[in-house]
Amino acid sequence: QSCQVAISELQSERKVIILNSDKRSLKQPSNGKYSWKSGESIHFICGKDLKTLTCSPSSINAKRFDCAKPPDVTERDLNRECNGKSSKTFQMGFRASGGLFVPYYELCYLMDTCSVSHVKHRLLGASFGGVSGTREKSFQSFVCPGLRYNTHYTQASQKQPDPRFYFQRGHLFPDRDAPVFAWKLATYSYGNCVPQWNTINSEGGNWWTLEYLVFKYAQQTPNTEYTIYDGVLYDPRNKQYLAKQEKKIEIPVWFWKVVTNQTHVLKVFFVSHNLKGTKQTFCNTNRCVNDRAKGTKTVETWDFYNEASRGITHCCYWKDLARKNPLPIEVQREINNKKN
Repeated sequence: QSCQVAISELQSERKVIILNSDKRSLKQPSNGKYSWKSGESIHFICGKDLKTLTCSPSSINAKRFDCAKPPDVTERDLNRECNGKSSKTFQMGFRASGGLFVPYYELCYLMDTCSVSHVKHRLLGASFGGVSGTREKSFQSFVCPGLRYNTHYTQASQKQPDPRFYFQRGHLFPDRDAPVFAWKLATYSYGNCVPQWNTINSEGGNWWTLEYLVFKYAQQTPNTEYTIYDGVLYDPRNKQYLAKQEKKIEIPVWFWKVVTNQTHVLKVFFVSHNLKGTKQTFCNTNRCVNDRAKGTKTVETWDFYNEASRGITHCCYWKDLARKNPLPIEVQREINNKKN
């Protein structure tokens, strides 16, 4: 006999963080469920409190994981450069009393401009099981004290000449890729978002479409764990900032995503952030299709909209970037350790 709790039941007030037996790492659900053997210890965090139950099939159910407070999402500085001298590597995760920190994903932050370089997270299709979105609208401030992140992302603050186009808080690690409701909360940090045009970020935009296609691909290959790198490229010759006076929160010119598994790189994608289009390309051969029709949900091909306002997209294999790879050297080194 065993204890089982569906992750679809761990929502709303059940913002619980289930841990492995080491009490220091997140327990991965399987096929949308957490399972324990009879008599096995169940370790979890409610709010900031570390708690333990013992698996007894007759007494363990979702109600045992009601939490009065949400998890304490925070970052940990790893004291490691990740894209130049002004960069720092952080882990985002959950903190509990007694100094316990449970990591979830990793990000690279440019401290001089308070801008994100890239984020790395893991995606396992077999983990998922009917957990809805968080409907979370508030983002947690990050490591630049005094910077009014929230204010700068408002349309009133941006004063865009055309009200149809404005910058949203573009997730790099999308909450869609987090299988557990409480884990999704950790993606709502200003350490995990960059200014992104609404027509590219929202449903129907190519960045949204790319996130959707990668997620569906992972579900179709449920037993493969993917490591996803999401990042941006800034223009060093023409720096643009969301916080203009402070020269903080830089606006990117490209978004990129690299999908890898344990042994090789699947593809690298580039989404232009220029609403007028671009002739620039990083791929010798475009392996994406660009004839996606409005409203289609096909996942047979990497198919995108061929419209600049949605973000012109192209993709290729890692080897196609050998001579003009624009990604940070630290990311290239990590990925080059895989077989391509």
